[in-house]
Formats: sequence, structure tokens, C-alpha cells
Amino acid sequence: MDYPITLTGLGGSDNNGGIGTTLYYAPISEFLLIKACKTTTTAGDTVEIDGSHTFTSPKGFSRLYNRLAEGQIKMGCVGGTDRRGQRVTLEVMYPGDNKVAKEAFRRMKNDTFIFIVETSNGKKLQIGSEAVPAYVKIESETGTLKARKNGSKIEIETYAN
Repeated sequence: MDYPITLTGLGGSDNNGGIGTTLYYAPISEFLLIKACKTTTTAGDTVEIDGSHTFTSPKGFSRLYNRLAEGQIKMGCVGGTDRRGQRVTLEVMYPGDNKVAKEAFRRMKNDTFIFIVETSNGKKLQIGSEAVPAYVKIESETGTLKARKNGSKIEIETYAN
């Protein structure tokens, strides 16, 4: 990509943080076709998915609830000076302690995924890809009577260039 790329300010538009309460996920094994990023040369295309994913019948994305005001996406630099990339981490808090969620979390820990997340300002972000899928780590806690934070902290991690 040619430089300079002009990065303008927000122009008075909202800049709300956070993610929504509903996330979508699917194991890599359930996709029939996973679309990659665009290969066109317009600025921003290399981070936009080029079309819709398709699934093996009757599969599709499942939903995962996120406790409002507790989910976020973090991106940070990893690697040495001449070989940098980004670690992408999605943090989600699933409230409660039900057996269906516990079973799903037990199954998720060794699988690979793609997650779709909507930010509070309406942008949809994909976490994971066919080449570099997302992995799930889950920590559950009962919380205390004072804190009342009974639930599971879910950390979804992948890498990007």
C-alpha cells in the first residue's frame, strides 16, 4: 500500500466503546466456504471480508450472550521489530452457572472458531479466520455475596498481521 494514508479525525461522530450483548460463533469444521479479506487496493479493503461465509447444512452461527458493559476487544503488537503482528483478544462475560453453558464451554476449549462481534457503534468485526482461527479459554467463578459476579469469563484469542 502506498503512503501517505490520510487518517482523519472523527468529525464530531460518536466514538462509543464496547461490544454488544450478542456474539455469533461457529467452529471452523462447520463451514463449507470461509471468505477471505478483499484483495482490491482501496484503502481499508485488506481488513474487510469479501462476501458471505457458507456452512454445511444445517449448520450456521450460534449465539453467545455477553453481559453488557463487560465485553471488549483488545489488539496488541507481538513479535520482534522485523516480524510484528497483532494478538487479538475478545473478552466476554457470560453470567450464571447453568449446566448447558458448562457443557458448551467444555466442548469449546479444544476447538477452533470464527466469531462475529458487533461493536456499540454498529461495526461487525470477525475474530479468527480459516488460516488463523480463534481459540477459546474459559474461567468460571461463583463470585462473592458482595461482588455478585457469578459466571464465566471467556477469552477468545487469535492473531492477525
